[in-house]
Amino acid sequence: MSKQSELEYYSADWIYPVETPPIKDGLITLRTDGTIVSISDTASFSDKSKIQYFEGAICPGFINSHCHLELSHMAGKIPPGDNLISFIRQVVQNRDHDPQAILPAIRAADQYMFDHGIQAVGDISNTTDSFQTKKESKIYYQTFVEYFDLLYPKMTSDEIRKYNAVRDKALQLELPVSAVPHAPYSITPELFDAITRLNTDSDPVSLHNQETLDELLLFKGKQGGFIPFYKDFGINLEEFKPETDSSLLYALHHMNKYAPTLLVHNTFTTSADILNANQLQDNLYWCTCPNANLYIENRLPDYSIFRAQNCRMTIGTDSLSSNYQLDIVEEIKTIKAHFPEIPFEELLSWATLNGARFLRVDGELGSLTPGKKPGLVHIKDIKSSETGIDISNAQASRIK
Repeated sequence: MSKQSELEYYSADWIYPVETPPIKDGLITLRTDGTIVSISDTASFSDKSKIQYFEGAICPGFINSHCHLELSHMAGKIPPGDNLISFIRQVVQNRDHDPQAILPAIRAADQYMFDHGIQAVGDISNTTDSFQTKKESKIYYQTFVEYFDLLYPKMTSDEIRKYNAVRDKALQLELPVSAVPHAPYSITPELFDAITRLNTDSDPVSLHNQETLDELLLFKGKQGGFIPFYKDFGINLEEFKPETDSSLLYALHHMNKYAPTLLVHNTFTTSADILNANQLQDNLYWCTCPNANLYIENRLPDYSIFRAQNCRMTIGTDSLSSNYQLDIVEEIKTIKAHFPEIPFEELLSWATLNGARFLRVDGELGSLTPGKKPGLVHIKDIKSSETGIDISNAQASRIK
């Protein structure tokens, strides 16, 4: 087979390489294995019959930087609400109710993400339920084995053993894996330190951050909804003595400052929080999961404060227990609907290259760059308007 016959050609109204400006009537040349050969325009290409044309836009595969694949069987089990603690209670009550549904739901969710253009996922695991699916998937998964001890030192040793066993299984299956803390409100200093020792400086880690007002109240005076929540587990928090009134600073003081670190949700994060965090952390990313934020707390972060400080933003879907679908374009649409001033091109970089950089896979994924194999996604029903790009009816599907 000749070298020329191994090439494929794709064009659209707009090509979004991400690392460079969009190209009107652009042309993507790639090998059959998905490797990008070149990005150009169609005018210089003589044989138009070889080009596969897509109305709308083509972009690289998406990076879903925060997901809980193992909760896929909980789709529709928890109604939308306005409080994270209520949501957590229902997850605890419902996650093991239908064990026969767990694996089929995980497989279906993995296929759905692939079909809708997701190329890599940063996925939280408390169990091994999703591991075989990840091993067999066409999607690249970075597994974050999530530890917590509910701020109760008497639980710490047992929890370390419990989640080390999950991590060991991931290592046995040769899955990319990191040990990560759940959230500031659920991790003792001792557990933070144990988690940090399990990773290298280059292992990406994540942390649920400032997702609810109750988290802030807990650290500002042992107030708020986590007090009765822990009491229900027989934990009175007598031994919890906050080192600082900032949950975020408490966490970062106990985390590796050099590791790629993803702070997830950030619904109640302030400008001062961002400034302080950037001084403590050398390699920080901020993940937003807008549809889950609305589903759980009916509130979004103030994206303007992150943009003002040039934060490296990424996008996640969270889980089907807190979202109607695992679709990055739906997340972009939600952000755009509430913050129309954010350019589509910027949001696309959140959803692709930034996530790839956090997961350390930007050498292969995240942009339409010659030499990479980032996947190709078709976004249809995307239109130009006087105010910018209209994506209110956009839908994504995989091309390659």
